[in-house]
Amino acid sequence: MDPLVILGHGIGGRGDLPLPVGALVVGACAALVISFVVLLAAWPHPRLHRWARVRPLCSLPARVTSVLSAFGRVIGGLVVLTTVVSLLLVDDNPIENIAPRLIYVFLWVVVPLASVVVGDLWRWLSPFEAIAALRDRRVAARSPVPPSTTSLVPAAVALALFHWIELSFHDPAGRSVLRVLVAGWVVAGVTAAWQGGTERLRRRDPLAVWCSLLASMSPVVVRDGRIGWRVPGSGLAEVGRPAGLTLVVAVVLGGTTFDGVSRTQQWAELLGTRTGWSATLVNTIGLALCTAGVVALYTGAVVAMERMTGRSVAGTADRLAVALVPVAVGYSLAHYFSLAVFEGQFLVIQASDPFARGWDLFGWRASYPSYTAVSTTTIAVVQAAGVVLGHLIGVVVGHDLALRDLEGRHFRRGQLPLLGAMMVFTSLGLWLLVSA
Repeated sequence: MDPLVILGHGIGGRGDLPLPVGALVVGACAALVISFVVLLAAWPHPRLHRWARVRPLCSLPARVTSVLSAFGRVIGGLVVLTTVVSLLLVDDNPIENIAPRLIYVFLWVVVPLASVVVGDLWRWLSPFEAIAALRDRRVAARSPVPPSTTSLVPAAVALALFHWIELSFHDPAGRSVLRVLVAGWVVAGVTAAWQGGTERLRRRDPLAVWCSLLASMSPVVVRDGRIGWRVPGSGLAEVGRPAGLTLVVAVVLGGTTFDGVSRTQQWAELLGTRTGWSATLVNTIGLALCTAGVVALYTGAVVAMERMTGRSVAGTADRLAVALVPVAVGYSLAHYFSLAVFEGQFLVIQASDPFARGWDLFGWRASYPSYTAVSTTTIAVVQAAGVVLGHLIGVVVGHDLALRDLEGRHFRRGQLPLLGAMMVFTSLGLWLLVSA
């Protein structure tokens, strides 16, 4: 298989689920309906905000906190620097050039998904955070830093561009396009950090925005040298309703949906023998339609909810969009788990000789990835479980948020449109797993 295609779309078959897709879809939708009925009866008041309270575990000395913070920035800086140097000096070949795997595997898959478990990993690694901290101290010495109201729309646009390169462009692992992508990301990150400090950086850097959203699901919370825990997923109740949140989540969901669509036999037949920019055009249309479909389905559900409850709240769509974050996590796990397992092994091997100079820094340059490290059945189960559990958690979060924002005479019936949207997403996600 062409390594460029592998890096652009992940690897591993999806047609080996242990149950027929029909049984999976029916079972998953039934689980959503049953969960919804149970929630109506047993969850009459909002709870996530209370559960989101952080319980302290331990505090680290200031010196240890500073050392660990500096260590993370050094690692993150080395990752970014290695990516830039590889794109400038190493041959345009993903077998030798480590940059595509650092971008598509480490930065886009490993760091965000790890943030669901251990907290915001990119906030610890980001070298831009060090620049932002310097700016914050410089400004704070003169005047207080006002709260940020920066929209997430620029981050959503950046994520859409990334998905276009990853999924639609005909040469997603090529040096030329990745040079432009990384250069734009670095310049934008440094500019946001230096001009607006930490608050603006965390609203403008697309990776920071996405990792922060996923970290809100994490049971681990690290703040100011203190480590604590909270109920997993409860942090979504504290995200608020920043402008553009709906677009951010829709872009990610639309991208992972098209990733599945582009693997199907039907899409292969539609694409035919097209290559180059002709293939890029067709894939761009497909990606745009998938993203527009996600936006239309979700916003349609929100509008229906408001009409059925007789109450319209400003920012409702952005507020309830956090209910789609677990869905996006499930989709990401389903679509990128095999890529992380297999391409991650390639990345570790390449790390021993990051610039293809014949080095063997860690002693594993001559190693080979194991394609039996995880069985196809295990991959299939993880993928299906990710889709189903993501939607179940999304229903719980959506119910809790709706209790706060959409109370009214027909409140219970008003949640049905969002439940219906979840069922559509679940059915589509499972169908795509077995059709690719």
